[in-house]
Amino acid sequence: MQVFVRVALGSLTLRNSEVESLEVDQCLGEHTTCHLEFIRDSTVLDDLPLHDLLKEPVTVTVQEADQSPVEIFQGVIVDGRLCFQPGHGARFLLDAMSPSVRHQLRTTAYFPQSKLGDVAAKLGAK
Repeated sequence: MQVFVRVALGSLTLRNSEVESLEVDQCLGEHTTCHLEFIRDSTVLDDLPLHDLLKEPVTVTVQEADQSPVEIFQGVIVDGRLCFQPGHGARFLLDAMSPSVRHQLRTTAYFPQSKLGDVAAKLGAK
């Protein structure tokens, strides 16, 4: 059985041979995470700065020979590390999370030394 892996990082597409390590974790009651490790040759390294990858969309699909592709992960890059290798380019270690993580983030506002009426007025209540 031969399985093909395709990882789309924004406009960049990685194929089987470029992916060093790929792990997708899906647990009940938690956000799905993806840990990706790949190496870029020093000849193409200038085209891919790490900061450009952060917040980029990620899609991971797998395909068995003569079958249609199956999407196993979709999310955004939330963290990354870059390890330079002497004479060989760099190793990228990226962490991504499913879009459901956006629902967990909350914007908090503080109103020190304010009365309830002042806070309501700032929030637009009449």
